[in-house]
Amino acid sequence: MKFGVPLVPLVALLLPGFLSGMWLSTMVNWRFAPVIFGSLAVAYIWMRIVTSRDDQRLTQMVLKLKLAVTAARRDTNVLAVFTRGNTAAAVRASSATPGQFAPVRIRGVEYHDGDEAEPVPIRAARALGAEVVIAVDVSAYLEKTPAEAPEAWRVRDRRRSALIELERPFADVFIHPDLNYYAGISEAYRRMCIQRGADAARAAIPKIRELLQQSPRLSKP
Repeated sequence: MKFGVPLVPLVALLLPGFLSGMWLSTMVNWRFAPVIFGSLAVAYIWMRIVTSRDDQRLTQMVLKLKLAVTAARRDTNVLAVFTRGNTAAAVRASSATPGQFAPVRIRGVEYHDGDEAEPVPIRAARALGAEVVIAVDVSAYLEKTPAEAPEAWRVRDRRRSALIELERPFADVFIHPDLNYYAGISEAYRRMCIQRGADAARAAIPKIRELLQQSPRLSKP
């Protein structure tokens, strides 16, 4: 699908043209001004028509996808699934790791990272009507925990692993790439994560195709 140019970049591109046209018209002859501005106006209107059509098609395509954001109540640590409302607030709550980010208040209730309740919320996806669940676990492998890792981290990792194992049987495909124990922000680390994630996903493609073919609704072209 071909998309048009969004409004902000469009204005950024055309505004210099208007200014240049104004400068040139004064340098050459004011009689050229209507021609220059008229041409730019026609180009702007035409581009906005194309852009609006493409933006509408993009919106229709995106709105067909359902989004669910998970977070956990801070008081009970029970998982909450947000499917409507303030998306930004839900996403902030979903990533509000205790001790690192402040909890997010939504409708009078404080929420923190959903990882604290269900790191891989597979049953939540089933409850929302998912026919095929492809779960991705990016947690560390317990057997590869470094000897120098603090005991508090080990306790956290064992707890997270136990929660994930409770959910795992409800997934059709479970992908767990080895991203090393320590996370990083270097380009090398990011590239490693992308490569290992891609390799793990490719290995699961045959199973995913099989599942999609077994589903009458999902196998339709």
